[in-house]
Amino acid sequence: MLLTLGGVALILFLALWAVSLGSYRMPFSEALAAVRGIGTEDQVFVVRTLRLPRIVCAILIGAALAVAGALFQGVVRNPLVSPDIIGIDTGASLIAVFWIVTGQPAALLPIAAFIGAVTTAAVIYLLTWKGGVDTDRMIL
Repeated sequence: MLLTLGGVALILFLALWAVSLGSYRMPFSEALAAVRGIGTEDQVFVVRTLRLPRIVCAILIGAALAVAGALFQGVVRNPLVSPDIIGIDTGASLIAVFWIVTGQPAALLPIAAFIGAVTTAAVIYLLTWKGGVDTDRMIL
């Protein structure tokens, strides 16, 4: 519990520190004031419109990736599992290359790659099914 609280406190501190970093320089104290809406109009705009949304988005994406990794480890029952070990990233890459070569809209490329990854994962999962999923068979 203490480790979790320490990790959350560290993330919050680093997020607040990141608010003061960038091409528009401002001291840490002024950046914290701009978070609260105090400061020059430029500082408040830069912090609230540009930096804070990116920082929050980065934290949420990192948390989502951590949860996805933990779920993947739980499904495969292997703490060293990785999408490249069982070929999920290869399926995503195959569909992405096919999508690009055939001249499909670039805006839909991430969706196509995701569909390729999910399809590959389903095929691998079905191929390893024999009275239940065996993690050794899945990795091989």
